[in-house]
Amino acid sequence: RKYGLEDMVRFTGRLTTEELVRQYSAAEVAITPSLYEGFGLPAVEAMACEVAIVGSNSGAIPDVIGDAGLLFNEGDAAGLRAVLDRLFSASSFRLDLIARGRRRAEKDFSWSTIASQIRAVWYEALNRPPLEIRRRTRHSF
Repeated sequence: RKYGLEDMVRFTGRLTTEELVRQYSAAEVAITPSLYEGFGLPAVEAMACEVAIVGSNSGAIPDVIGDAGLLFNEGDAAGLRAVLDRLFSASSFRLDLIARGRRRAEKDFSWSTIASQIRAVWYEALNRPPLEIRRRTRHSF
């Protein structure tokens, strides 16, 4: 309200997972303009929902986005505008980034990938080779 943006910005509050997916999927671009980001989950969520991603060049965002999106320097409004102009200047470029983002989200940030990486770190810390994971049946202990 202070800046007269109430007709352009909607503050949703907490969303269910289903509503979050609908919101991402309705967007043409997701922007993470963070000054600092410990991980960058919104970027991964956007990539998984096949949305073009633009993020500030801070914290973990560059590592999360990789080559699947565009970066601008944090706090640089002109830089953000230039990146958005580039993103929307060629639909084939935007579609390529979207496809890369989806692949990146599936390959690098799926729960099975993350669990495997954590498991490997644990076994390395214990200085043991990984054990074979066996699925338990209802009756095995």
